Amino acid sequence: MTTFATVRGIHIPRVAILKEGYEIKLRDENAFTIRANVSAEKIDSVFRASLARLREPVFLILEAPCNQVREIELRKKPTDPVHRDVYFMDGPDRNRLIKIYEQFQELLIHDGLIYFGVKSRKSGDEVFVSAYKIFNFFGQMPNRFEDVLAEFAISKTEHLITAWNTFTKDAPGEKSRCDVNGIGIYDMLETLIREQGLFRKKTIEG
Repeated sequence: MTTFATVRGIHIPRVAILKEGYEIKLRDENAFTIRANVSAEKIDSVFRASLARLREPVFLILEAPCNQVREIELRKKPTDPVHRDVYFMDGPDRNRLIKIYEQFQELLIHDGLIYFGVKSRKSGDEVFVSAYKIFNFFGQMPNRFEDVLAEFAISKTEHLITAWNTFTKDAPGEKSRCDVNGIGIYDMLETLIREQGLFRKKTIEG
């Protein structure tokens, strides 16, 4: 059995119990959600193949912790939740989006604090890589994404065990920053805001 590999910016206790797989839930007869465990060496390939299934126009979604200055403003007391900013980049065609992704590919994959995804404005279908690099797919039937997962030998299961199922009070998961060639999350966001029209859509707790 192939060992499930994690990216550099996350630590998962009892990682040995994790394996690749996905579960699908129908929201109604027309809509679905999928969660999938994807081993680190396949994240790039699965994301690219999923992006290819999305109908244009598409938009980029990035989610990252608020910077220290904003977090101090938002948290009134130590027990308050931390916050994350959600960014959108609207209007890039698929080729331009791939170039942007390739520019920051290693950072997006290996940094434990950044989440990323792409959504089709045409169909509403979406691929989003969330905390602990769990893949999430949302969309309308027919389902375009199960073929992608099958292409990379990721099988369907009735009950997916994810990183979240391994955590205990004494052994929680850990997410950390992972700069690449001196470039980190906030450098990437600044570049995309300045050069590519990325904008902050909202701030959320979490």
